[in-house]
Amino acid sequence: MSTLHILTLYQKSGLLTPLHSDTIMGHFCWRLKERHGAKALDQFCADYSGEPVFTVSDGLGTYDGKLFFPRPEFISPFTPSPARKSEKVKQFLETKSRKGLSYTDAEGLNLFLKGKIAEYEQHLSMLEKDKEMMPRFIPSLRVSVTIDRDQLKALDGGLQNYAPFYPDYSENDVAKKTGQAILVRIYNQKRFNELNAEELLKEVFETGFGKKKSSGYGAFECGEFKEYNGLNEPEKGNAFLSLGHYTPAPGDGVVKGYYSHTVKYGKLGEERANEPNPFKRPVISMKPGSFFQVKQQKPWYGLTTDGLVNGRENIWHFGTPLTLNAVTK
Repeated sequence: MSTLHILTLYQKSGLLTPLHSDTIMGHFCWRLKERHGAKALDQFCADYSGEPVFTVSDGLGTYDGKLFFPRPEFISPFTPSPARKSEKVKQFLETKSRKGLSYTDAEGLNLFLKGKIAEYEQHLSMLEKDKEMMPRFIPSLRVSVTIDRDQLKALDGGLQNYAPFYPDYSENDVAKKTGQAILVRIYNQKRFNELNAEELLKEVFETGFGKKKSSGYGAFECGEFKEYNGLNEPEKGNAFLSLGHYTPAPGDGVVKGYYSHTVKYGKLGEERANEPNPFKRPVISMKPGSFFQVKQQKPWYGLTTDGLVNGRENIWHFGTPLTLNAVTK
């Protein structure tokens, strides 16, 4: 039996590293090592590969306190039915606009999880008409120079640029309604409490997340960690929807899927970033919103594995994200 919780995040500075579930778990492991030691971390990772204590989602957008989810990759095939050409064109444009949406809300996602695709797509059409009431994030170009420590001046050719993301606090969002949150599914509450996992998850964001955190980027303020009851998963399903970056495991029993993917070229963090070989092997991950039919329903899906750097042990990839049970035909 698992429980679903939400941690609301208030962004205080630009963000250079997206809130991906596997990256969140990597940051969590560093905080766990600081609190409990290297042996406890190694044991946590080894246990997690067989039975996770908890799983996390990617960062989910919020707007005015309402949680939004990545739109499932599944869209029913376009089959023109109206007799008049004008009506066929209208139907085509409506289908295209639904595919352009990045988010759905809990009401729409519940319809999708129950396999009510026609009602779900009708709900998407309603959301598309009111998409100004959805979270928006925009990049903002920043430029810096590299300082020559010997001459105490800017290094020739040392100009750098980067584009951190900010919530879109524009004229359409003067009340600063756009935010982020993560969902956490807890499988072993006792072990979760023993690890002080709630506190460690908050430290992940409060101490700075991702690139240039020592310069102030990736800073968050954490809200309340509380149970989330907005989703109604079917008790018996034959599919699942990923809310994080998912790496398929041989035992997942995937039959078919609708997905988009990315290849992640990871790098070691903290003090290990200065090692002779700080680069991890490339890993294929399915993006949030990916949807898969399976032979048999499981409590969790994905691959958590060691061996990401040649010749090194205890360097892990957490490809077991938070997933939701679903029904499909």
